[in-house]
This record gives sequence, C-alpha cells and structure tokens, in this order.
Amino acid sequence: MIMLWHVYLRKGTVFVPTVAKTDAGFFIDVEPVAVVESTNRQEIISAIKAAIGSGNPIVATPTRAEFPKPVVLKYANVKSWATFEKNAFCWTVKKNASAFELHSPRMNVPKPWEEGPVKIETFDTEAAIDILSCSIADQVRGTV
Repeated sequence: MIMLWHVYLRKGTVFVPTVAKTDAGFFIDVEPVAVVESTNRQEIISAIKAAIGSGNPIVATPTRAEFPKPVVLKYANVKSWATFEKNAFCWTVKKNASAFELHSPRMNVPKPWEEGPVKIETFDTEAAIDILSCSIADQVRGTV
C-alpha cells in the first residue's frame, strides 16, 4: 500500500497538510495544516513527523462539483493554485511496503514543479522518519 505526504515552502513559510486518500484511491491535501516559519528547523521536523505519524486518513471521494480548493491556499493567503505555485516548492514523501522515498524539487530553474527529473532519496528503515524529516528541514532552510 502506497502512502503519501507533501511539504510546501512558499515565501519563507512551510505548509505541511494532512494528506488523505480518497475512496477512489487518489490523494488530496486536507485539514489540519501545520504552518511553520522556514527558519524554525525543529518545528519543521516536528510537523513532518506528525503528518507522517497520522498516516493517510480515508475520505469520501468528492464529486467534481464538490472538489475543494487546495487547502494550503487559505494559509498562504492566495486565491489560486497558479498563484501559490509561482513562488512555491514541494517535497513529496512516498512510502511503500519497504521504504520511504523523498522527491525533492529541482532548484534554480524557472518552473521547479515541471515534469522531469527530480532528486529522489530512499530511506529504508523505521528510523528513516527522523532522518527523512531532518533532510527535508535542511533542504527547506537551504532553499530560503
């Protein structure tokens, strides 16, 4: 079973939403969302660990008419995903039966979320959550 989490960085603020899995099998960001200053390494680590620790709750699949706006928009104080994305970076953590994968954004490119090669790190042990959380926090702080 695949699990998934997101960590967003936009204009000096880190957003770590809960990521739910829908009945249909796709993932969406939902409440609660941890909001942390990018300079606070320990709080970033704690927010990531809390998100991973809460897993991926199962939610009903929203209809097209009910599909919510991305939950992080209100915390970033923007109205559209396009606006959020212009100044944001996204780290994605995937977990399968044997390991965690950290997909890091491409840095110093005009569109860091473009499809294409990204840096992928694999963490194989249960202690990986600590190492993984520290790695993301350090990358976030190095991006600011």
